[in-house]
Amino acid sequence: MDKSYFYMLDPIGLLLSPLYIFFLIVVLIYISKQLKVGFSAQAITVFYLYYYLFAMLSTAMPFVPDLPDTKLFGEMITNNYFPSRQSLGVRLFYVITYPIRILSLFKLELFILFQIFIFIISLMVLWKSWQIVLMHEGQDKHLGINLFLVLAAMYPAFLLYIPIPLREFFILLGFSIMMYGIISKYYNHKGMPYIFLGSILLLFGRPQLIVVVVLFLAIFQKNKWLKYGFIIASIFLIPILFSSLMSYKFNPEFFEYLRNSG
Repeated sequence: MDKSYFYMLDPIGLLLSPLYIFFLIVVLIYISKQLKVGFSAQAITVFYLYYYLFAMLSTAMPFVPDLPDTKLFGEMITNNYFPSRQSLGVRLFYVITYPIRILSLFKLELFILFQIFIFIISLMVLWKSWQIVLMHEGQDKHLGINLFLVLAAMYPAFLLYIPIPLREFFILLGFSIMMYGIISKYYNHKGMPYIFLGSILLLFGRPQLIVVVVLFLAIFQKNKWLKYGFIIASIFLIPILFSSLMSYKFNPEFFEYLRNSG
């Protein structure tokens, strides 16, 4: 009960949780079949319930730290609080997640259920990206799927950030879609719509991740002259984009501030 968002929990949200869990798991099973990623109904159910139970336990138990931003994001969910004095990324996240807050009835418990739902979709998209590589290499497209799910279930960063009120689940969704587009473009010469969509979602989560978008676009170029040209151009382009999107300046003083604040 040491979490700053513990008292934002609502009994109505807890009562409605089983209904939401059942519906969201059914939707995930359907999505898995449509994407042909090979996530079984049993694996999806166990994985979802595992993260839900971990979310409930971590809320009441001290083995997961109380991260400072959880109170802010919890208030955004339960009170529909608009963070007008916060960074551009937080304000964009407020806007893009408004439909999710409506679907969750502005209940923290139900919003976290959607976080886990979106997180599992992100894993499906990441695995779909890996399937492209496997098929290109002549391997079974389901090779290693169980290991992938086990690692995802045990990965500390996922356990730390996904089941609590933060924006990492949304960032992962944007990253997974962008990666699917980049890998599809690299191997199958198509995927630009996914690169664009994933990049937009990624930037709505954290605008400063424009740096990641530019670098990944450079790295996954097949033409070596275009690749190196893109990397060299990004050296000059990244500081401009970073400074124009954020309230900080891409300079030594900014990195000194980051180092000292850590």
